[in-house]
Amino acid sequence: MSIVAEFSVPAAEFALGRALQRDTDMVVELERTVPTRAERLPFFFAWNCGDYESFEREAREEPEIDELIPVERLDGGVLYHVRWGRYVDELVEGITDADATLVEAIGNDSEWRFEIRFPTNESISGFQRYLRERGIELGVDRIKTEVELESDRSYGLTEPQRDALVTAFRGGYFDEPRRLTLDELATDLGVSSAAASGRLRRATRRLIANTLAVTGGNRASRQRG
Repeated sequence: MSIVAEFSVPAAEFALGRALQRDTDMVVELERTVPTRAERLPFFFAWNCGDYESFEREAREEPEIDELIPVERLDGGVLYHVRWGRYVDELVEGITDADATLVEAIGNDSEWRFEIRFPTNESISGFQRYLRERGIELGVDRIKTEVELESDRSYGLTEPQRDALVTAFRGGYFDEPRRLTLDELATDLGVSSAAASGRLRRATRRLIANTLAVTGGNRASRQRG
């Protein structure tokens, strides 16, 4: 039975969080990829930044960021390729060693939040022990079992994420042809187009992670067995 744990860390304790201190509206989202020994979490999105050049300059001064390259300019954001230093490398190595999966990692100028799926309670304990031994402090905010996730009609979504999905669905954003544009959806939600796009993406990812991905993993396990 898999378990999803939510961890948080003050922004000042995380390299990207420190680089965000001067822009309170900016949000950074690590792009979830399968961790490998060669390159760990190599991409992240930065949204709603007033001055990306200043952000890039400050981020490159962080000792935990060895290299930062803008890959693509998006509507309201930028996709970056990053090569991390020891702290992040050890964090992701801990996730890999625990046979866990990073579901979401998102932060702003005050806090970073990580949502990680573990196969067992023992793997969570081992992950926390691994971090403590390396002086990495992540506060545990919430732990949910697979059964609790399946019985929870919110499916792990925040209220803004649920509202974004429901508003988009009812308005015809997912229809073919589309009856509601992203700009119109953003207006309905009272946020910018970039914020609406990011909220939809995170909501969709979390919904899949807590429904289809869980079912798919169980099915694969039964077939292997």
